[in-house]
Amino acid sequence: MQLVCKRPSNPRLIRANNLFPRLELNDPGRVLKTPVDKKQASSGRDAPLRCVVSRPGDAWGAAPRCRGVCGSGEKGDTMLLAVDVGNTNIVLAVYRRGLADEPLVDHWRIRTDRDRTTDELGMLVKELILHSGHQLADIHHVAISSVVPTMNETLADFARRYLCVEPFFVTSKVDSGIAILYQPPTDVGADRICNAVGAFAKYGGPAIVVDFGTATTFDAIAANGDYIGGAILPGIGISMDALFKQAARLYRVEFAAPPDAIGRNTVHAMQSGLVFGFAGQTDAMVERFRRELGASARVIATGGLAELIQKESRTIELVDQLVTLDGLRLVFERHARLTGRDG
Repeated sequence: MQLVCKRPSNPRLIRANNLFPRLELNDPGRVLKTPVDKKQASSGRDAPLRCVVSRPGDAWGAAPRCRGVCGSGEKGDTMLLAVDVGNTNIVLAVYRRGLADEPLVDHWRIRTDRDRTTDELGMLVKELILHSGHQLADIHHVAISSVVPTMNETLADFARRYLCVEPFFVTSKVDSGIAILYQPPTDVGADRICNAVGAFAKYGGPAIVVDFGTATTFDAIAANGDYIGGAILPGIGISMDALFKQAARLYRVEFAAPPDAIGRNTVHAMQSGLVFGFAGQTDAMVERFRRELGASARVIATGGLAELIQKESRTIELVDQLVTLDGLRLVFERHARLTGRDG
């Protein structure tokens, strides 16, 4: 039986089993020819490498215990968990690295809960991955784009404890392969950087990415891929909430297109203002962006309500719900190549 340590030496992987309770595996790629425990040794079956993670300098007792099972897949079969954390939703995807054509394995959308604990997040992600026919042991890398700083430590702890990996976070300081012309660059959200990278890689430039999230953002990408800047508007959801809370006689309605622009009852009147109003707002902003970027700028929409707005918009060319995650994957892969940690 051979077990291959696929993780970098920081953090260290420490064998936790009956025979070798504290054997440190500081050498990535080291082949281990030892049984995991007496029962499995007698059965002759291969067993996964279970581990705890400790950071350099930590005491043994302070090391957070890894709840996952470290995989032993061959290079080229490694899998990446990409996590895009927004204020309203968290979108996750698993990619199989080494496949250029169709690397996506599966993807999910869950509600953002700032009070969710590490263990709750771990169990939720575990069930999602199991539902796709895989397990935590198959995940070798974690890349995170987050605009919710209060959740970052929970996300990092989840990656270390359940997946036995040190997570990669996208920031404006990471070499993403594009220049950020926005000032100061640190004010650009990680999701907007990923949007720019993903859109330019998939559709070229110039391009405009409209992201219908908690805030509606417009991102302008130059012909050479540089991130120029954009616009930030109140999102559809929070605009609806503000209307219902501040207007005593108005109530929540389904966000759907009414039969006519002129509403003949309160429900249709509100739907007209919401759906046609936001579609018109989108078109007006895109037209202004195109005056500066050029009329050939492509328009890509993403976010939960993008499909509905596209139906009523004359400027949105296509909806790509994976453009952010694809961009996140590309930024991670570039980082891995530049730092010599590819695979």
